[in-house]
Amino acid sequence: MKLNVHGIDCAHCAAKIESEICKLPNVLQGRVSFLQESITVSLDSEINEEVVYDEIVELVKKIEPGAKIEYPSTHIPNHHCNMFSESHSIKDSHFHSLQHDGSCCCDSSCHEDHSFNIFKHSLSKIRLKLDRVTLEQYLYISGIILWGFGFLVPSKYSIYLYVLAYVLISYEIIIKAFQKLFSGNALDESMLMTVASIGAFIIGEVHEGLAVMTLFKVGEMLEDKAVERSKASLKNLLELQPDKCVIESNNQWINVNAKDVKPGTLIMLRPGDKAGLDGIIETGSTFVDNSALTGESVPISVGVGDEILAGMTNADSLIYYKSTKDYDNSAVAKLLTMIQNAMDGKAKIERFVTRFSKVFTPVVLSLAGIIAFIVPLIKCEPMIAWIYRALTFLVISCPCAMVLSIPLAYFSGIGAASKRGILVKGGQFFDKLSKANTFVFDKTGTLTTGIFTVDRIVPEHGFTEEDVLFIAAAGEATSTHPLARAIVDTYGPHKTLPTVYDAKNLPGKGISFTLNDNLFFLGSWKLMDELGHNMIYEPDKTSMFLATKDYPVGIIYLIDDIKVDAKELISKLNSHGKRTILLSGDREESVARVANSLGITEWGGDLYPEDKLERISALKNKRHVVAFIGDGINDGPAMAQSHVGIAMGSVGSAGTIEVADFVIMGDNMVKVGEAYDISRKTELIIKENLWFILSIKFGFLTLGALGLTNVWMAVFADVGVALLAVLNSSRLLKYSNKKLGD
Repeated sequence: MKLNVHGIDCAHCAAKIESEICKLPNVLQGRVSFLQESITVSLDSEINEEVVYDEIVELVKKIEPGAKIEYPSTHIPNHHCNMFSESHSIKDSHFHSLQHDGSCCCDSSCHEDHSFNIFKHSLSKIRLKLDRVTLEQYLYISGIILWGFGFLVPSKYSIYLYVLAYVLISYEIIIKAFQKLFSGNALDESMLMTVASIGAFIIGEVHEGLAVMTLFKVGEMLEDKAVERSKASLKNLLELQPDKCVIESNNQWINVNAKDVKPGTLIMLRPGDKAGLDGIIETGSTFVDNSALTGESVPISVGVGDEILAGMTNADSLIYYKSTKDYDNSAVAKLLTMIQNAMDGKAKIERFVTRFSKVFTPVVLSLAGIIAFIVPLIKCEPMIAWIYRALTFLVISCPCAMVLSIPLAYFSGIGAASKRGILVKGGQFFDKLSKANTFVFDKTGTLTTGIFTVDRIVPEHGFTEEDVLFIAAAGEATSTHPLARAIVDTYGPHKTLPTVYDAKNLPGKGISFTLNDNLFFLGSWKLMDELGHNMIYEPDKTSMFLATKDYPVGIIYLIDDIKVDAKELISKLNSHGKRTILLSGDREESVARVANSLGITEWGGDLYPEDKLERISALKNKRHVVAFIGDGINDGPAMAQSHVGIAMGSVGSAGTIEVADFVIMGDNMVKVGEAYDISRKTELIIKENLWFILSIKFGFLTLGALGLTNVWMAVFADVGVALLAVLNSSRLLKYSNKKLGD
């Protein structure tokens, strides 16, 4: 169950709500995201969702009285309208096609009345918002002016101006503090600041009390603005998929909701429009911008028979394509689901920060009590000075800076990666990839293009080249293996091939099949060796061997090119001192040729899938942190065995998304390096924030205990460190590739 929640004041409060939700009966797991303004809950399958919804609403209202909870627009139980929070009259409550999937069932006069009511409602909301902002700013500025006037009047009158100034500056914070107090949430930041400022007034430090609230208010506004900018950037990532398609209906082309379009529907895609669904081009040719999916801004030429993916933008000419998938199964829908799931997950350091924050505030407040009341009794000194020192502890005790900035750093990392066509399942995989010291690569389709062509054919035993190609193509007609497709395509993909019988797959070796009453074997050198055929061949080239039990028939040599950007990636990893290894099922000589040309110093060939697993297990046993990079077709077990799995060229591949931790939306090997750079930068920013926040807080706690700082400086440090940590975390969203690599 997923809910939207608005009005949570701080990340620390969100953490408290999450903790309480997890304690609810029948809740298996709960996650509250302050940045996404969402609640995600896993429930026992037999529990009524509405019952848990009511429990969550009651719980949230208790901790955050001003919060509002609602279902997302895509999930509205009983079809309740969530457009407005207040009730509508019967006239205004009818359903509209623009708000719901259903059709409208009212007359035109209702439309006119309802449209006018919507206009009035929107106008009143805008006016109320403007009035509220103006009033708040007016009172705040008036308070600061009164504070200034206090210096100009006699001291016996100035105290009244200071009190009035305090009320004008702090009234909203004080109201919020007492709301939290009455709801049982006394350790809220607004309450801590209220107590600290009133305490300063009581002990005669009036200007300290005013400075506390003034600085806190300014810092809160700046922090909110920084967070909102980050939220907006992240929200833009989740708006990649257009919700409209242009289809033909009654001899007219009309805009419809993409969710209502079924597979097999003809769709018009105009220049400048984004594709709403996946499909195959039926008419026309154009260039498409695929940057939303892959991060590559160079337009790609497509024509009849080529695939269009949801999220691609038509950059040139009008085309028509036929949809092949529904809305929820499109490539961009999978991308957005993966981004959303990644943001919902928690990395190890996030869980630590949540646990730490539960302990930090009570411990610091206990120390404040000891300093204020116990220490002066022991030392037989006046209590006023020690209470002042304790006030420093109050304002520095809120852990919001950590609870907010750490998740924001992961969110920003996920956003930065997604903008570059790199999908990651969660922040915890940034942790692992940043620590990886060994990168293991598959060969075909990963370091090489995986697009094979037949180079030449060497027939034997009286067969011709045409005979060898014909027999091999017949045996491989139904296979999807890259080598098999190359053979069939060379023979002629549209030519008729005879039916073979008794076809069998020989794992790691090849296939056997019967054609015209003859049993043939097609595959690797290992298979020929088992048959006892000693065939002379060029060992450094990719080849397929064809034979019967009694004699060899021929050798088919195939070639595929090394990716142009593979060498750049390997060079980069080598320069960072990483260990690079190439493991492949191809012959040792062929693997060595690719490895040597790329600068990879370790390789292994003639490997079965279980052999790769053994190699990876051996590396892990020697305490290597292993990242495996493959094309995702046959590399699932190796990816699962590694600490981190990275799949290449996997747009729309559900199987790869299931296994891999990172998915590169395309075949650009440089993206692997970018994923590593983003992981390192994310971890660096998190460490910077943690050290910075903890150093400032413990530093001021020490200075406060020794009486070497004052309350307003502690407030400045507290809100300042939170603001700087937020800005530091959001840097990743704006980093260029050059800065990432620095």
